[in-house]
Amino acid sequence: MNESVVNKWKKAQESEFDFYRDYLRREGFSRFNIAYKFQFWGFKGFANKSVLEVGSGIFGPIHSIQDEDAFKVGIDPLLGRLYKGMPWKNVYYARATGEALPFAAEKFDVVICYNVLDHVISAEKVLGEIHRVLKRSGNLLLCVNTHRRMMRVLTPAVDRVDIRHPYHFETKDIKPLLENHAFSIVKVRSLSGFSDVPNSKYRYWLVKKIVRNAKWRPLLALFLVPIVYVRARKMP
Repeated sequence: MNESVVNKWKKAQESEFDFYRDYLRREGFSRFNIAYKFQFWGFKGFANKSVLEVGSGIFGPIHSIQDEDAFKVGIDPLLGRLYKGMPWKNVYYARATGEALPFAAEKFDVVICYNVLDHVISAEKVLGEIHRVLKRSGNLLLCVNTHRRMMRVLTPAVDRVDIRHPYHFETKDIKPLLENHAFSIVKVRSLSGFSDVPNSKYRYWLVKKIVRNAKWRPLLALFLVPIVYVRARKMP
């Protein structure tokens, strides 16, 4: 694997670690009531389903699934290092990366990948692994922060300053990327800025935190970074 790509990912992980360590120290787990709206994907009903979230973190959507009979698993490379004593009940956790999911083939009905694909070492391998662990006709619920085509000329500059994101996708990249990994697109929805953050207090905290640490980068997030929600189904 390309050493420079791996090193860039390691720097991104350290940035994520610092971001959430500061959050946990200042805010704790209980300040915000996060409740993701799965209708962005046009999907509901996790009853009797096995669900995996790749990169579950602290507030991943898997923590908002209310169906008690859903089997929920979250994986994250920072688990065990940062997220010790996770307070969420009825979720099983494993420390792992999306490029090497520690599960047998065709084990999950649904895989969630929320704001993760631009944080990984290899988006290609992650999608290949997700396809492998999904059952036949299983659903992928994908959310990716993307850049508009007009941002292409600024990509080298963004790559240098935005160490938290090893990848910077254009909006148009997502559909062919999924189709090349044998996923059929069911629904696509694009939102702008932080309009998908369901809790206004958390949205305020998030914007304030980014302004404090990233200076001018909020302009990219608020005005130039569409958030793309895609529900896709596994094809043979």
